Amino acid sequence: MTVYLQEWKSLRAELKEQSKVARRVYQTRLQQVFDAGVEQGIFCVEDSRLAAMFIITVLSGVFQWFHIEGPLSLEELSEQYTMYILRALESVGELADRYRNLVQRATKEKGSA
Repeated sequence: MTVYLQEWKSLRAELKEQSKVARRVYQTRLQQVFDAGVEQGIFCVEDSRLAAMFIITVLSGVFQWFHIEGPLSLEELSEQYTMYILRALESVGELADRYRNLVQRATKEKGSA
């Protein structure tokens, strides 16, 4: 992530170009996911490019503060981030319901263990 976010500008020309291409591909694929989700009524996103940049920005900072020995497990962090992202994208319908149900079941199982 450090290279992706900050150090890519310091790469030699060939690697810098490869990094730019990889970044564009990643962003474009994420935009396509949002466009498909809007089409299917799963997301309420007015600008898929902006939504993709939002998600990339949100996720890219995790490596700076997350520690496996910290108060959250990777699974807990993933569950909470997924819920926040789905809410931010105004996720509706079966996908959102299915994810909420999975989280609720996992939470109940942890409580009974």
